[in-house]
Amino acid sequence: MNYFQYICIQKNIFIMKRNSFLLFVAILFTSVSVSFAQKKLSILGDSYSTYYGYVTPDTNLCWYGVPEEKRENDVKRVEDTWWYLLINEHGYQMERNNSYSGSTVCHTGYEKADYSDRSFVTRMDNLGNPDVLLVFGGTNDSWAKAPIGSYQYADWTKADLYSFRPAFCRLMDYLTKRYPDTRIYNITNTELSEDVINSMDEICRHYGVTNIRLRELSLGYTFPKRLLEKTKVFQDVQLSFVGRNLFFFHKSAPFDPDAVLSTGNDKQWGHPSIKGMKSICEQVCKVVEE
Repeated sequence: MNYFQYICIQKNIFIMKRNSFLLFVAILFTSVSVSFAQKKLSILGDSYSTYYGYVTPDTNLCWYGVPEEKRENDVKRVEDTWWYLLINEHGYQMERNNSYSGSTVCHTGYEKADYSDRSFVTRMDNLGNPDVLLVFGGTNDSWAKAPIGSYQYADWTKADLYSFRPAFCRLMDYLTKRYPDTRIYNITNTELSEDVINSMDEICRHYGVTNIRLRELSLGYTFPKRLLEKTKVFQDVQLSFVGRNLFFFHKSAPFDPDAVLSTGNDKQWGHPSIKGMKSICEQVCKVVEE
């Protein structure tokens, strides 16, 4: 081997080592980037999860933050909503918040109106590609006294979906099949009918979905100051009722629910106040972070 050949071989060896090192660095950088990538969160909800300008589609009706609409509720910033607090707590990226004020899980709404244009089972295919999916509904089904129906785990017709149980079965069936690798959680509000509460427990158990039941409630109504001023006696009056859910279902239940779900769930005008939003976030965080 002459000197020229030796130099060429050494040069090739150097190039191979350099390329190998660059490939290693590229793979390492990709792995680290994936590890620290933000997890994407989607929400399928009703008015509790709305805020004007932060829902998709933007034509969805909102309860919170609507310009020119005055609400006797102290949640005035999107940063005070339960889901925004949750995003900050876990560092999530919002994939899609498909929440619609007044919507029901099934197609039956208030005064037996047809809500098939806004129901959860109608909107369930517009959630993006989340890593974590939170379903927060059933409140309007309960308050509107929608038909409860029967447990039905297959072969749904549109007529079936006007009742709560078949609709909730259809919802869970679709989501678990559409998002097999997504962590799916159902959130059950307080003050719902026993039929709705027990149905969500049973159906979530059937599909292996974690069901988070918000445990404690303080429902308050603060009388408007303009009315109190007329009395010339009262300056600040609030009427409150307290109730509690004493049951919690988690598909693996790695902790004592009574030990973690103990904060008040304050509401104003039937909707969470700032305190209530913080309570919801805390309760959901206790489960999601496990």
